Parts: sequence; structure tokens; C-alpha cells
Amino acid sequence: MTRPAFLSLTPPPGYVAGIGRGATGFSTRGGNKNKVVPKRLQAVQNRNGAQQDTDNVQDKEDIEAEQIFATIDSKRNGRNRAESKPKEVTVINQFTDLKRTLTQVTEDEWLNIPEASDMTRRNKRNRLQEQLNRKTYAAPDTLLNKKVDLTTLTEEREKVLSTQLDATLINRNSTTKDDNNISSNSILNDTDKYLNQLESIDNSINMTQSEEIKKMRLIFQSYRKTMPKEPQGWIASARLEEKANKFQLAKNIIDEGCQECPRSDSVWLENIRIHRNDIFKCKTLVATGIKFVPLSQKLWEKAIELESEVINKVRVIRKALIELPTVEGFWKLAVMYEKDKMECLRILNKALEFLPQSLDIWKALVKMQSYDDAVRSIQLMHKNLPNSIDVWIMEVQLEESNNASSFVDKTNNIFINAFKYLKDSNIAFDHFSYISKAINMENEKNFSLTLELFISSLFKFESIDPNQLLTLTKYVESLNDSLTKIICLRELLIIKPTKYSLWKLLQTTCVNQANIPELYKTYDIILFNAKTSYSALKETPTLALLYAKDIWKYSASPDKAIKLIDQTLDIVPLSSDVWFAKLKILCQLSRVEEIEKLFTKMFELFDNQKIKGKERLYIKYVSFLRYQGKSKPAVDFIKEKCLVEFPGFYKFYLQIGQIYEKEVGDFKESVSWYHKGEQNFPENTLFPISLANVYTMGIKNVAKARSTLEMALAKSPRDENLYQSLVQLERSQQNIDQANLLIERALRVLPASPVIWSEKLKSLSGRKSSTKKIIFKDALTKTKNNYLVLLQISLSFYEEGQYKVAMKWLQRAIKGQPQYGDIWIWLARTHQQLKLDLDDIYNKVNLYEPKYGSEWIRVTKGTSTQYFTPSQVVAHSLQTPVDPRVK
Repeated sequence: MTRPAFLSLTPPPGYVAGIGRGATGFSTRGGNKNKVVPKRLQAVQNRNGAQQDTDNVQDKEDIEAEQIFATIDSKRNGRNRAESKPKEVTVINQFTDLKRTLTQVTEDEWLNIPEASDMTRRNKRNRLQEQLNRKTYAAPDTLLNKKVDLTTLTEEREKVLSTQLDATLINRNSTTKDDNNISSNSILNDTDKYLNQLESIDNSINMTQSEEIKKMRLIFQSYRKTMPKEPQGWIASARLEEKANKFQLAKNIIDEGCQECPRSDSVWLENIRIHRNDIFKCKTLVATGIKFVPLSQKLWEKAIELESEVINKVRVIRKALIELPTVEGFWKLAVMYEKDKMECLRILNKALEFLPQSLDIWKALVKMQSYDDAVRSIQLMHKNLPNSIDVWIMEVQLEESNNASSFVDKTNNIFINAFKYLKDSNIAFDHFSYISKAINMENEKNFSLTLELFISSLFKFESIDPNQLLTLTKYVESLNDSLTKIICLRELLIIKPTKYSLWKLLQTTCVNQANIPELYKTYDIILFNAKTSYSALKETPTLALLYAKDIWKYSASPDKAIKLIDQTLDIVPLSSDVWFAKLKILCQLSRVEEIEKLFTKMFELFDNQKIKGKERLYIKYVSFLRYQGKSKPAVDFIKEKCLVEFPGFYKFYLQIGQIYEKEVGDFKESVSWYHKGEQNFPENTLFPISLANVYTMGIKNVAKARSTLEMALAKSPRDENLYQSLVQLERSQQNIDQANLLIERALRVLPASPVIWSEKLKSLSGRKSSTKKIIFKDALTKTKNNYLVLLQISLSFYEEGQYKVAMKWLQRAIKGQPQYGDIWIWLARTHQQLKLDLDDIYNKVNLYEPKYGSEWIRVTKGTSTQYFTPSQVVAHSLQTPVDPRVK
């Protein structure tokens, strides 16, 4: 590489190398001899001096320019000095005045001059930092590898250290024995607390590498020397060494502790625990400990536990009973390991000499005795335990197990008398505690009669205050499903038979417990009790319908349900609901002859007795005629009978219009009747919707259908069903843009309508998932998770083939409204796509009996399918699936 040419050139006058990096003194006009040259540049100037002497001839213009600039600089410097002098003088004069006025300051004013505060908080920050530094400890890396609360660990160890110091001071200054005992107890409690936290905190710490173990070892060593007769010091030291994996040292310490504190069973038990792998050593230790502490129940229990052979356990138990005859647990163990029944009876009788008030021992004795001996034992129990309800319970249980046939006669009022006796003895009568006692009693099998008698007596003993009844009802509702809950609900229903929520809860509980006979028993007790003159049934005859429905559901016996309804009609013959229930059962069974006879009987009864609901009877008769295919008799019956007697009932106009539309096929006549209905009932939107359907599907006049709906919408601008029909009309004609405009128009008027939001969700077919997600969220928020929106979201996933996701949304929708039949239909279709069993859906849909939904109504109001059971409706719908986008 060639050398650059500029490196051989002479630098210009006044050039200073490195001017771009902060060097000063550069001037393109050399010759300013008055200019002060820095010391660091004088050497450079001296080196260049020889060359400057050779250039003595300078240009006149340069000299003149230098003079001009020098003049300017001198003037500027002079001006700055002139301006600065007055300021300096002014400041000095100001301070001079202040100094002179100091002579006028009094001594009090001088002393009250405020101190300068720490405005920047610097001192405070430094002080806090110093405090933090004092609590900083060096710790091994093993502490940082685990999730250890170092702050808690440090604080607890500081507490132990302070405890030791306090203990030393107390021991030095205390002069009385009581003070020493108080200090010792406090130290022991703190030591136990430390050990418990050591168990939970230091399990994750490698104690052999911890520096803290050395400090704690010294602390406990000092503690043992100061208080050698306190067992907790030896136990704490042994556990500490055990944590540090110094097992032999831990054993030596605890052995020494046993020598120092032989009268403490806790030291012996700790020694046994540390030697737990050596059974022989443990037996030796427990035997030695018992010699020093023969009245220690824990050591005897440990001795029994260490024996593996039954015969040896029995030997140790008997020795324990000699030392501790009042310990109930040892008597129970003696009976448990004894195989001879007669020996068990002798043991129990001997136990009662020491423990005459032990209920468990009395129960065990009565359970083993014969009936006569048990009766005498119960009489003794009444003397020894006069205020215990358990004695009466045992007496009734004894009768149930031995005299079931005469149980009711012997025990009818026994609990009533017991409650009265306890109340006279000033023992508080509490329903809640006795119900808890009943729950415990239920765990003893084969005593259901005693349980039922106990609870019924509890509710019958005295009248319940209304406020207390409400609280008691809530308490019973909160109980877990059990026989006790069923019986309590029955007793509450006897008090309030018209509370349907309790009936529903009773039904659910019986189903969950698989105890349907108890449900039927409750119905019979409350409704068909001749002693009460059937007052509950006469007051609310619809309860009998619930009974019949449950028989149909759970027993699958329609004949038994019909028999029950006939029994109800004998008691309440003028209840229209009961007659219609019987009619429904016969229609679902398709017993045409019996139905015709029943209609004839009902016509006569309704005419003679003036029973309400006659128009409902006419509606059902017309539906029955349509079911038989008798369209003309149905039309004639409406014209000649129904409209004459009930001209103001709108359903007859709908019925006759439907007959002409769907069965006769006379669309003009159908339109005529729908128009009559619209004129007579202008606020009913069912007529314009029905007219639009005829114009669209029958006459094929879409424009007329559209105008009919628009006119109806002008009269009822907030009717969501009209908007829905209009949107569906435009969508059926492939006018998607117009349908979307109608949806937006409807949402402006009804922003929270689940019907309109469902139509909006239908229009999302083919959109991106992100777009759908946003609209799904808006719909759920606006409608507060309405079941219609949940259904439509599930149908969106169904359309995309995501059947598992769709099933989850459908299950969520069912929780929101199980009465909406369309959800069950689509859930069955989803199960069908996933090839899952449909039996569970059929059982549940029969249980809930849905009533709503466009597709559900389309089947249940059909001429030939109107008497289908709910499961039959679902099965029928599976054969004719509907596109979720069109639904």
C-alpha cells in the first residue's frame, strides 16, 4: 500500500493536531503573538519556531485582520467585566445589610431558628440501608435452589436465640419455684414451636452444609446444661442431629435424656421413635419407660402397638388395665382381641364397674346380650345416664331388631316422652343437633324404622315458630342426600304441602339415593291420608298429578298412574287439571276408545257442573279429531260449537286456519280465517306470522308475505318474533344483505334480545374464526349467556364438524334452560355423530319434559305426532335432521 501524499506536506500555520478530539488553540490566522498558549502546546510551538522564523514576510491583509479581531475581543472582555462589577458590589452590600441587622436578633429568636430538614431523604435512605445490611447473612447456595422462605427461617431462629437469652436472665433473677416453672413452660413452648417449623421449613435444606446447624447445636447444648431435667431440650437436640443426618449422635443424646429425665414419657417415646427400625430395642425401651412411668397411657399404647402376636397384645393390654383401669380405650382393645363371647361379656361388665357412664361400653354390652338381658341393661343405663337421648335410641333399636312386627305399638310415643323428659330436666331442645344425631344414627344399618320414628317425633313434639321453620328448611336443604334428608323433607311437607320447591328437592334426593319408594310413601302419607280428610289433596289436587307423573317416569306403569288419577277423581271430581291429566295419559297410550268415552264424560261434567277450562277441553277435542284425520268434523265443531260459545278465544281461529292450510290444502280459506283472527285480535302477532307463512309456502307470494310482516311490525315495533320471521323470510329468498340489514335494525331497537342475536349468529356461516369469536363474545355479554345464544354457538361448531366442542356448548345451554326441547334434539344429533349412546338423553328428556323450541313444537303440534313422549320426539327428529344455518 503506497504512502498518502498529504503526510509529506507541511501543516498550515497554527495547526494543532487532535483539534477534533478536544484540543484547543487552533487558528487559521497565525501570528497572534498576544494569544496565550497552553503549557501542553508550548512544546509543539517551540518545535515549530524555527520554521516560523523563516517566514518573516506576512501578508498585510492577514495582519490587518488580526488587529481587527483583537480589537473586538478586547472590547467584549471589557464589557463583561464592566457588567460583572456592579453585581458583585450589589451582593456584597446585601450581605453587609444582613450582617448589620443580626445585632437586633434576640436570644429567643436565635434559638428558635429551624433546623434544615433532609429534603432529599438521603439520610433516611442511608439509615434504612444500614438496617437491611445488619440483617444480611451469608447462606449456602443450597438454600437458593429450593423454594425456602428465608425471611421466616431467619425470624424463627432469632426468636429461639432471644428465648435462650431471656431464659438465662429469668433463671438468674428468679427466686421462687413458681417463677422458674413459668419460665420453663414458656421456653418449652417456644422450643416445640421451633421444632415444628423446623420440620416444615428445613426439610428441603441440606443440614450438613448449613452453618446454622452449628449455632443451633450450641444453643441446645447450653439449654441442656441450664435445664437438664426438662425433656424438651433433649428431644430438640436429638431431632436437630437427626435432621443433620447425625443419627448415632441423636441416639446418644436421647439415651442421655432418658437417664436425666426418666419420669417423662415423652423422652422415652422419642427414643423409641428414633430406634424405630430396631424392634427389640424399642420393646426394651418401652418396658424400661413403663417401669419409671407406669401410669403413662401413651407408653402402654406403644407397648401394645409393638407386639405383633395377638396373645402378646392381650397380655400387655391386661397389664395396662391393672395400672389404668379407667382408660376406656384399653377395655375396647381387650374386647376386640377377645374371641370368646362369654369372656367379652365378663370384660364389659368389669369395665362398667370402673366406667359406669361410658356409652360405648354400654352399647357393646347390649349388642352382645340376649333380648332380656339387654332390656335389663338399658334400665341400668337410664339410671346411670338419665339425660342422654342415646339410651332411648338404643331402646327403640332393640325393639326394631327383635320385635319388628309390634314395633309401632311398643315405640309409638317413646321419643315424644324422651323429649318431654329432657325438656323438663332443663336440657335445651334443639332441632339442628337432633338432626345431626339422626345423621349419625343413619350410619348404623338396619335401623330405618328407628330413624323415621325419631325424626317424625322430633317434628311433632312441639309446633315450630315460622322464623325457625324457615331456618330449619334451609338447613335441611343444605344436607347431603341421605335417608335423613328424605324423612326431614317429608315432615316439612306435612307442615307445608303446597311448597313445590320441597317436592322437587324430595324427588331429586330420592332419585339420587335410588329410593323411589320413599317418594311414593311421602305422596301417600300427605295426599291419601283419611285421618286428615284428604285436606292436602283437596287444597292442591295438582299434587296428585305429580304423583302420577313420577309413577309414569320411574315405575313405567301407566295403568297404575291411571288408577291413581281415578282415585283422585273420586275425592276431587271437579278438578279440571286431573281430568286433563288422565286424558293426556290415554292419548299417549293411543287408547282411542277410552279417549272417546272420556271426552263424552267430560263434556257432560263440564256442562252440568260449570267447571272452568271448557275452552281448553274443546281445543284438545279438536286436536284429537285432527289426530284421527277427521278434518271436516273438526272444522264443523269449531264453527258450530267453539266459536259460538267462545268467540273471544284466539286459538280457535288459529286451529281452523291450520286445518285449511296443512290438512285440507285450501290456502285461500286459510288466509281468510287468519285475517279474521288478525281483525279480532290486532295485537296478537301470531296471525300475521301465520299469514306470511301461507303466502310464502302456499300461495308463493313473497311480496305479500313481506308487506304483511312489515305492516305488523309498524304496529308492534318491538316484537322480536316479527323481526325473526322477516329475517327468515329474506334469508329463504337468498337476500342475505337485506337480512343482515334487518338484523342490525332490530338490534338497535332490541339490543339485548337473544332471538335477534341468534339470527345474527346464523348469518356468520363461512366467516373467519376470529370474526366469529368476537361476535360470540358480544352476544353472550349482551344477552347474559342466554340459552338461545349458547344453542346457536353450538350449532356453529356443529356446522364446522367440531362435534365435541358443540356438545360442550349444548350441555351448557341445557343447564340454562332444560325445558327448551331444541337443545335436546341437537344434543342427540351430536351424540349420533360421535357414535355415543343415546339412552341417557332419552331418560333425561323424559324427566324434564321440554315444552319450547321451534323444532320441538313442530313435532309436538303435528297432527300425527302430537301425542309423542319426549323421547319419541327426539327419536323422530333424528330421522329428519335440519341444517343448523336454516333452523
